[in-house]
Amino acid sequence: MAVAAPLIFAGNSIRSSPFEPGQLAVATAANYGIAGNGRLQIVRLVEQAGGALTLDPVASFDTNDGLYDCAWSEQRPRLCLSASGDGTLRMHCLDDARPVAAYSEHSAEASGVSFNLVAKDTFASCSWDGTAKV
Repeated sequence: MAVAAPLIFAGNSIRSSPFEPGQLAVATAANYGIAGNGRLQIVRLVEQAGGALTLDPVASFDTNDGLYDCAWSEQRPRLCLSASGDGTLRMHCLDDARPVAAYSEHSAEASGVSFNLVAKDTFASCSWDGTAKV
């Protein structure tokens, strides 16, 4: 069964929460990431009466550049990391309107992020600048 999400921008990455069943993070970018803003959208898959599924918004975080990837924290259920077109990685808490941390690690688009499944306080990122960082 297909369920459409109310995304404003083009989706680039989607990740399931390791803590909340049915909760998804979606990294999006305006103009397909070529130019413009981005948004990290958190949505929850909800089953309605009769078995119909909907996606309900939980939180959203606007950014000044498109987002290319996202990753849920493996330690804290309310933290999600995003990779931005300006090379910045931002840690978002679902309880805060602003990022709780920002890492300016790359000189070009940050295209991927992932948390370590063993050392859960560690994450890696990669970028169009040709680097991967832990």
